[in-house]
This record gives sequence, C-alpha cells and structure tokens, in this order.
Amino acid sequence: GETGQLVLGFEGSTYNDLVLNIIRELRTQYPDVKLVMREMPSGQQVEALRKGQLDAALLEPIAASDEITVVPLLVEPLMGAIAQTHPLANQSSLSLMQLAEEPWITGRSSDGCGLRLRIMAACRQAGFVPQVHQQTNDLQMILGFVGSGLGVTLLPQSACRSGVMGVRYLPLQDPVPHIEMAIAWEPKAQSPVLQSFLQLVGKMAGVDLPVG
Repeated sequence: GETGQLVLGFEGSTYNDLVLNIIRELRTQYPDVKLVMREMPSGQQVEALRKGQLDAALLEPIAASDEITVVPLLVEPLMGAIAQTHPLANQSSLSLMQLAEEPWITGRSSDGCGLRLRIMAACRQAGFVPQVHQQTNDLQMILGFVGSGLGVTLLPQSACRSGVMGVRYLPLQDPVPHIEMAIAWEPKAQSPVLQSFLQLVGKMAGVDLPVG
C-alpha cells in the first residue's frame, strides 16, 4: 500500500459530505498515508499549491488560476440565511433583491474566500452591491451572527443542515446562484500518494481526472 504524507487544503465555508467521504475512504484504503488537513480560503490554497505547501486542494474554482489543474467535483445551490425574527422569515423563498438593503455577513475580502466571491458575484448579477458589515471565514461565527440578527448571508445548501439557533434558511428564486467545489493540484507535483489520492477522488465524484 501507499505510504507517505498528503497535505490537503479545504475551505471551511464550502465543506460538505463529499469532503468527509473522501477523507474516510482515504483512511480506509490507504491507512499508512498520513493525512494533514489545512483549512484556508480558496485564494490562499491556490498560493499554497504554487509554493508546494499543499499537495492538493478542495476549493471554490472562482478563486483559481491557470498554473494549477482544477477539476470541478460538485455544484450546489446557495440558500439565503436570515434570522428567524427577520420580517422575511415567514416567506417560502427569497429573491436576492429583497436583501439589497440588508447588512451582510461574508468571508474576509483579503483572503480569497470562495464563498464571499460567489456572494458578491450573485448580488452584482441581481443588481446591487451588498453592504458587508461583518467579515469572518468561520462558518459557525457566520451562523451565530445571522442568528443574532446582525445580518444576512448566502450559504451552500449542505451547510444549511447546521442546527444553529435562530437561523432560517430559505431557497432563492431564479436565477439561483450556485457554489462549486473543485479538486486542484500543481501539475508538476506527481508523487505516488497524490496520484492514488486523485484516482480515489475521481472515482468517488464520478469525474475523470487527468492523472499522470
């Protein structure tokens, strides 16, 4: 079996079941590979791949660049997250324009947070620039701020299963914005451990990865 170390980056705000399943499968199939998980925003993951600090990255491809290989694995809709006490909380769905005057909570702008980039793009497409009042890359903090009534945000559908007190999740009306998760790696880095990992990810996600 494979031995060695695999350093894998991920963005906390786009974390989902596929990530967990990949980790589980890697531990099962390659128990002698030491897995090191590094949480960082997508933009920082791209830099870390370039510098050889990560072997592979699970990131939002909106932040990616040409020098690295990026293959999308998953697309999921974004949902509105507002306080349960918010006047719009009783609706069955939201249009983004209904949130145009609200204070927003997003990831930090300086960090290349993939979720923040998707939120800003979705709001621009809807015709407004969100007024960002709070910035944090910590998903639990974002949800805590929303539940406390400090502002609104958009979150991946999978994150909306988090049972945080006081938060109401609402589907967005068409056109529904989406967030992606991709696997990325530096094409010149071709360790046997990375090769095996990429094959495993491709199989689990049902995509062809240009490995080797």
